[in-house]
Amino acid sequence: DQTTPTTGKFGVSARQGVEIAIDEINASGGILGKKLRSVILDDKADKDLSKKNTEQLIFQDEVLAIIGPANSLNALNWIDIAQENEVPVIVPIATATEITTKFEDRPRNYIFRGTSLDKDQASFTIAWLIKKTSNGKIAIIHDSTPYGLKGLKDGSEVLAR
Repeated sequence: DQTTPTTGKFGVSARQGVEIAIDEINASGGILGKKLRSVILDDKADKDLSKKNTEQLIFQDEVLAIIGPANSLNALNWIDIAQENEVPVIVPIATATEITTKFEDRPRNYIFRGTSLDKDQASFTIAWLIKKTSNGKIAIIHDSTPYGLKGLKDGSEVLAR
């Protein structure tokens, strides 16, 4: 089950990946003899719609797991609901560090990702830049969206170390 944009580069590829995986699993007999069925909801990259979709998936459709969303802000807006209701979430695209570290102190963390953390990406990139710079100066250019501000935070923390 998925709540993610179903249009645009991220949404189309995420939806197709889910559909292909379900077809392959069902062709080999399903899981424990049961066929999988997907419920795909378009969150239009809107955090409030994404949360509403998640509530529908968990409380009405009673899904066993969620794949999505594509946007970090959307994930951060509703992963608490999935965590508290013990519904596993696999985040295939969104990379905000807090998505999978938010519940790391819990005995069971139901939030997983299929990509590396933004902070890990920043560490790798900054390490490479430090090796390549001749004057030791590195600038961080960002926008004022939540994505840009989180990038500034992660990049600044890595540079401070």
